[in-house]
Order: sequence, then C-alpha cells, then structure tokens
Amino acid sequence: MTHALQFTSALALCLLSALLYQGVQGEETILAVNCGEENENFVDANNVSWTQDSFFNGGLTFSTLDPVIIPPELGLSSLPEDMGPFLSERYGTKKLEALEYQFVLPTSVPAGQQIAVILYFAELCPTCVTDTNPRLFTVAVNGEVLALEYNILDHTGGEALTLTTLETTLAVPTDGVITIALHRVKKNPKINALQIKSVVGGGVADEQPQNSTSTTTTSSTGATTTVNSEVVSTSASQGVVMTGSTSVKGLAVTADTTTTTTT
Repeated sequence: MTHALQFTSALALCLLSALLYQGVQGEETILAVNCGEENENFVDANNVSWTQDSFFNGGLTFSTLDPVIIPPELGLSSLPEDMGPFLSERYGTKKLEALEYQFVLPTSVPAGQQIAVILYFAELCPTCVTDTNPRLFTVAVNGEVLALEYNILDHTGGEALTLTTLETTLAVPTDGVITIALHRVKKNPKINALQIKSVVGGGVADEQPQNSTSTTTTSSTGATTTVNSEVVSTSASQGVVMTGSTSVKGLAVTADTTTTTTT
C-alpha cells in the first residue's frame, strides 16, 4: 500500500509539472514561477508566463504594492517595476526546516542537457533587517550550495526593494528532478521568483563531472562573480552543510525549533 501511494504521488507530481510547463511560452524558458503569487499568472513582454506559486514545500507568502527596482544590468527590461513576479515572495517559517521548491522537468528536456537555474531575490521588508541584524540563509540547488550565508542587501548596495539574482548552470539529472532549498541561518529565508532556462549551445553532455558547478551572482552594483567549487551537499532537515568530509554547522543548527512567521 505504501509503495502504491508513493507511486501515485510521484505520478501526480509529473502530471502537474507537465501542465505547468505547457504554460511557459518563452523561447528558452522551461519554467518560470512567481513565488508567493496565489491568484494569477503573469505574462511579460517577452511572452514568458510566470506561473502562480507552485511546487513549494513549507513557508508563507508576503507581497507589497511598492515597486521593486530592477537594475538594467539584469537584462529584465520586459518586466515593469510596478507589476510582475517580484512584488511577492515565499518565506520560510521554521528554523530547522528548509523552504524548498521541487520540479520534475518534462521529458522534452533530456538528462544531461545543460540548464540555467536563476533565483530572484528582493528585500520587500525594509524594516525587518539592519546592518547589525541581517537576513542570512543558505541557497542550494540539487544539493550544491550556491551561498552559505546569502544576504540579499549585500548584492543590492544595501537597498531594499531592489532586485538581485543568483544563478547556476548544471546538467539535468537522470530523474529530471530539480530541487531548490533555502535554509535559515539568521531570519527567514525568502525568494521572489525562479526561472529554469535551457543554455544556448548547451547540448547533452557525454559525461558530467561530479565535483563542479558554476555559480554567478549579479548585483545592482554591477558586480558579477563566478565561482567554480567542489560539490557541496546539504542536509536541510538537520541544518548541516557538508563539504567533503567537513561539517559546517550554521546558526540554524543550534537554534530552537519554534516556528516564526515574521518576514
């Protein structure tokens, strides 16, 4: 009976994923999600459909009516500042549990295909953070850590209501599953939108190295950093980050297990 339920759940996830991807119209976009949006889809000037919030595990939503500044270097001129997928967010509420998004890519995206995962962040609550009391969280995609103590304001020149991105490229795994995990270090982790795109010229690789990833952070100050690092795996349930044989325990490990719902 248990196996039957697991199979049914997996099948349902695949079917829901297929329906979601059919609505994405961008030339290179496989998937675009408007995190925290609970009512409608948004189609930008490039005909990319940002679907309402789906496939998340945990967290609550928050939104603002204030426009979010989109720095020109992000190349998102098709998205107006006073509407679109960056005015809402999903944020984690539990100190020892990750906020996760998990997707099963359609079969039209084969294993080994190079894809880009782009995560969009903006601090929508200016009064929630200060220089001495920042928001810090770990960001990982398929177990590879992109940032250990990610601080949104570090990448927006200290400005709230300003967009920044964190991007990585990877090969599609055999099972087609992409998992994005945000884990609290200090204050609640949050995300405004996410996008998965095919990489131009990134065909199916014969063999992907198991110990490398390419991560790019773009900020409103124009600084772009690319890091090639060893594979780092995370254990979201325990709040432990594993780098090779070394365990790096964040503040979330020693924090209490109470639930917090402030952003």
